[in-house]
Amino acid sequence: MLTKILILTSFVSPVWVITPSNAIQNQPIYTIAQGTSNEAEIREACKTRQLDKLPSPYTDVPRNHWAYSAVASLYYCKSRGIFATAPTSQLQTAPTKVTIDGRTYTLNAYVWRDFMPSVGTSNKGLMANVNLVPDDGNPVLASLRVDKLWVINGTEIWETNTPNTRSGPQWQPGAKVDVVVQIKGANGQTYLLRNLSQQIQATY
Repeated sequence: MLTKILILTSFVSPVWVITPSNAIQNQPIYTIAQGTSNEAEIREACKTRQLDKLPSPYTDVPRNHWAYSAVASLYYCKSRGIFATAPTSQLQTAPTKVTIDGRTYTLNAYVWRDFMPSVGTSNKGLMANVNLVPDDGNPVLASLRVDKLWVINGTEIWETNTPNTRSGPQWQPGAKVDVVVQIKGANGQTYLLRNLSQQIQATY
């Protein structure tokens, strides 16, 4: 099994290093490979699922390794918020209403960027707030929770495991996006629910 370790270094972005599960027994971790690709090439490869066009991110994970696709996706795409674990077609065809245990729900979503002046470093990336709306007006079942969110902007997809979140991509206010959430029930069953054509708002 592979384990993710977050390494923080001064003056650079956090780096996820993939380690084998026996790394705790002083086994060597995977080594980051040397290679260069510009940002446009990386984003295009992520959007078209053609990661084989990019340099292998780790010398210890060759292209024929069983985990290569997942490792390359995490290294190149996940951090940029442009690759979704669910197939794009599945997200784009998710229903706008879902019935769970005899009750029907829709999704309320608000997406925006905050340009208010602030002291110190402030993240100006996309923020999202979502909540389930039952058609019958009664409270949402306590057993339901939203455990994943995707925001779709054309061919780009931002994915996060924190539904009410910030620090997303720096997409322009005014853009129309679709918001999709994954709902998990008490029995572990999951449901997709979509809110169409939400306009990215801005606060100043």
